[in-house]
Amino acid sequence: MNFIKKVSWKNKFPEENRYFELDDIILYQSNAIKVLSKFPDRSVDIIITDPPYGINYNEYDNSNIFYELEKEYYRVLKPNSWFIFWWTIKKIPEIARLKLFKYKWMIVCLFHSTYSKCILGDRTYTPIFIFAKGEPKVIYRRTDCLLAEELPVIQSKVNAGDFKPTFALSQLLLMFTKEKNIVLDPFMGFGSLGLVCKLFNRKYIGIEKNKERIEIAKKLISEGKLVKSIPEYLKNFPDKKERFKNIFLFSNFYDELE
Repeated sequence: MNFIKKVSWKNKFPEENRYFELDDIILYQSNAIKVLSKFPDRSVDIIITDPPYGINYNEYDNSNIFYELEKEYYRVLKPNSWFIFWWTIKKIPEIARLKLFKYKWMIVCLFHSTYSKCILGDRTYTPIFIFAKGEPKVIYRRTDCLLAEELPVIQSKVNAGDFKPTFALSQLLLMFTKEKNIVLDPFMGFGSLGLVCKLFNRKYIGIEKNKERIEIAKKLISEGKLVKSIPEYLKNFPDKKERFKNIFLFSNFYDELE
């Protein structure tokens, strides 16, 4: 009897710096430049990420890294693929630095109440930019305004701006991906997208340099839910509280952004 060995989708991606794995999940603890350089060409279906904005959020908040990686994003994406990222209103003109991808649209993620202050008064939304390599197709057409809501697996107030709303993320997955597509997130943060990919049967590759963030992402993705706020999770790292004080002072921080 002949047996055919099943080849895992993970085999084409580097094993170095893997921090955590499930059947459809790979988390890397390293910087995105190092990890992506070892990815094969045309190996991922979509990039969805929340990159550093360059607004002095923390020690890793350097937007130059986001732009320096553009050639790598383009190389690892399959032909006719989406490149989607959250961004800050304050630095919209800066995204003209992207040269390889075509701008397609902007989605508004709308909050029910004031998200931060702005020069007009109160801001209630954050932008999500839709760029493309080639001419990809929208899988599921809907409006260009998403609600900043959470899925039922989020059982606590999050209190961290870089944990993106899971309902909004689920809608992005439905609009732009199919089941079993490989979703790359080179700036993973606390892993909200990885959690949603697990729930919606997408393969997920997350890259995160910070040890505390990736440990929280591992916990949320493996458990499939969030049961307390991000600041409460961070209390497990008391020696790092100073580094994350901007998360504990979440509302004050966001009042200063715009």
